[in-house]
Amino acid sequence: MLRPSQIIGAMSPAKFSEMMAKSPRTVRETLFNRLQIKASAMKSVVPKPHQKNEERIKRLHNRLAEVATTAKNEQELCEELLRNWLVGKNPMLAATMDHFGVKHENGLTEQEIDFLEKLEPEKARSLATLLAGKFDQEEVAIYLRFLKVPHLKGTLPTGAYPKDAPAPLSDEPETQAAAS
Repeated sequence: MLRPSQIIGAMSPAKFSEMMAKSPRTVRETLFNRLQIKASAMKSVVPKPHQKNEERIKRLHNRLAEVATTAKNEQELCEELLRNWLVGKNPMLAATMDHFGVKHENGLTEQEIDFLEKLEPEKARSLATLLAGKFDQEEVAIYLRFLKVPHLKGTLPTGAYPKDAPAPLSDEPETQAAAS
């Protein structure tokens, strides 16, 4: 399964920027400080609005994509970023819960959903197909990978991630990938 930094690294720059825009400023600044990403001095006399922040977000995206899968604190930060962003995707969360008959309130549930990590291939494909037909394909790919839904290889539509994604896109559990 992909680690949170790998999921973020494979996101398109536009989707990562969207995710960062939805994050509280304190979270963004904590990430910039922790990874030592400073605002660069502007060379233009009349800079574009938010140009410094866009540049920092681009550098942050690149830095998070390179985070070691064993870097616990950074992986936790990446996971928190993803979780906070996904909470705003209530219709997709609700569609998933409805698909499996899980009681929820606007996509959020108190019930454990770790059963998603053990879905049979046909159920995983069914969920992926349902969501990809209703929602942004890249967001569906991010969501299903975040939930560690297995058996996605070849299931998600072409274009669910950009062709030049920097992180590996294997969706098979690590134990199976290691056996190959």
